Amino acid sequence: MKAKMKIQNLIKKLALIVGAAAAISSAPASTDYGPAVWRPGYPGHWYTTGVGKQMYVEHDMEGYYLSTISYLQGGGTSVSVHYCVNGKSDNGSDAAPGEVSQMVLDTYYAWHAVCLNTHSMSTEHEGFASNPAWYTAAMYDASAALTKSKAEKYGFAKDRNHIVGHGEWQNTAWDNWVIANLGFDPRCNSHTDPGPYWDWTGYMARINQLSQPKRDFSGDSLDDYPLFRPSTGMWYVRFGEDQSIHSFSFGQAGDIPLVAKQSSNDNGPDAVVFRPSTGTWYVRFSEDGSVHTFQHGQNGDIPLMADFSGDGKDDYAIFTPSTGQWSVRFGDATIHNFSLGQSGDIPLVAKQSSNDNGPDAVVFRPSTGTWYVRFSEDGS
Repeated sequence: MKAKMKIQNLIKKLALIVGAAAAISSAPASTDYGPAVWRPGYPGHWYTTGVGKQMYVEHDMEGYYLSTISYLQGGGTSVSVHYCVNGKSDNGSDAAPGEVSQMVLDTYYAWHAVCLNTHSMSTEHEGFASNPAWYTAAMYDASAALTKSKAEKYGFAKDRNHIVGHGEWQNTAWDNWVIANLGFDPRCNSHTDPGPYWDWTGYMARINQLSQPKRDFSGDSLDDYPLFRPSTGMWYVRFGEDQSIHSFSFGQAGDIPLVAKQSSNDNGPDAVVFRPSTGTWYVRFSEDGSVHTFQHGQNGDIPLMADFSGDGKDDYAIFTPSTGQWSVRFGDATIHNFSLGQSGDIPLVAKQSSNDNGPDAVVFRPSTGTWYVRFSEDGS
C-alpha cells in the first residue's frame, strides 16, 4: 500500500511539472522585466496598494521551480510572489537554470512575508535551504540582475538593509534599523529562508558590480563594447567603426569579468575574469590569446583593476566587504594592503589626488549616501 501511494504521489508531482513546463514554454514575456516570462499568479492574490517599494526580499521555495509556479497559480493558497528563479534543470522537461518568471506585476504587492508585504518586492528561488547544491551560479546571476534592476528602478539602496532574506527578522540589528528608519516592526514571521547556505557576499557583489567600461579592442582609438555571458563563458565585442561582432571563449558561470591593460605590446586591452569560488584571476593576453593565472583573494571579494603602481599596466585589486580591507597585487607580485570601507560599501577607483601617485581608492556607502576617498599621495 505504501509503495502504491508513493507511486501515485510521484505521478501527481510529475504531472504538475510537465503541465507547468508546457505552460511556460508558450508564456509571453514580462512587461516589467524583459528577461522574465509572464506566468500570472492566482487572480487577486496581492495588494493593489502599499507603502512603497522600500526593500527586496529573497526566498527559497523549499521545492521545485515549475511545480511551485503551478502551485501559486492555484486558488487554494493565500500566498504569492513577484518573481521566481530556477536553480537547476532537474529533468528533460524542466526550464533552463536561471530562468525567471514573473507572477505578480511590479505595481502590486505580493503576499510573501506578512508585515513586509506592503513595503517590498520578492523573489522565490528553486531549492531547499538545507542543501547548497540548489543555489547555482546561473540562479545567483539571474536573481542578482533582477534585484539590481528593481533597486535602480524604485530607488532603494543596494545594501543589506534593503536587500534581505525572508529570515532577516533573526538579525536584531536589522530589526532595529527597520523600526528606526521605516517605521514598522519586521518581526512578524517564523521563516528562516533562504538559509545558511545562501551566499550573501557573492550575491551582493553581483548586484553592486560596476558596469564594464568600454575599451578600444579594435585599435581605432575609440572604445568598443565588450559583453560577457556568464552562462557560457563567451565574450562578444562589438566594434564601433563597423559594428562587427568578435567573439571568444574565456571564463565560466560565476566569474566576474574585467578589462585591463596587461600585454607587453599595444594590441588592445586584455580580457580578465576573477573566479570568486577559488580566488583565481585569469588574464587573456590580446597579443596572442595566451592565458595567465594566479590566486589573489577569496570568495566574496570584489575585484577592481587600475594602475596603482604607475608602470603603465593595470594592477589587481580586491575589496573585502566584510572587513573593508583592500589588497592590491602589483605586476611584480608584491602585495599592498590598506583599509577603507565596511560591509555594504561599493568600491571604486578614481583620480582625485593633486599629484601623479596613482589612482585613489573610493567607497560609496549606500546606507548614508556618503563617499569616502583615500588619496594615494598620502593615504588621507
